[in-house]
Amino acid sequence: MTDLISIARDLSLLSADLDQATEDLVEADAHSIETEHAYKLAYAKAFMEASGAVAVKETVALLASEQERWESEVAKQVLRAAKARLDGVRTRIDVARSLSAMTRSEMALGGFVT
Repeated sequence: MTDLISIARDLSLLSADLDQATEDLVEADAHSIETEHAYKLAYAKAFMEASGAVAVKETVALLASEQERWESEVAKQVLRAAKARLDGVRTRIDVARSLSAMTRSEMALGGFVT
């Protein structure tokens, strides 16, 4: 039988993890938006400043905005990781809730009152 006190402690710790994961997600989302904007702006500026055929302008813009594009892609990956971490914390909370319910049921069957 699982101890209700340890489940409550785990849920309390998971609550703090949930808060941190949510904060991390918000920060990652904002950073992702900022870096994508910087990339699009750098690309557009380079495209407008380039001369020649459209294909040439696109290539020049792509090369000129390479660093911004890389930073944007990295920020998107960090955002995906933050979402996965938040999902993991939520899953752990669901497991702890299930354990709590199971433990209360076991205690009720044994005549204990929660």
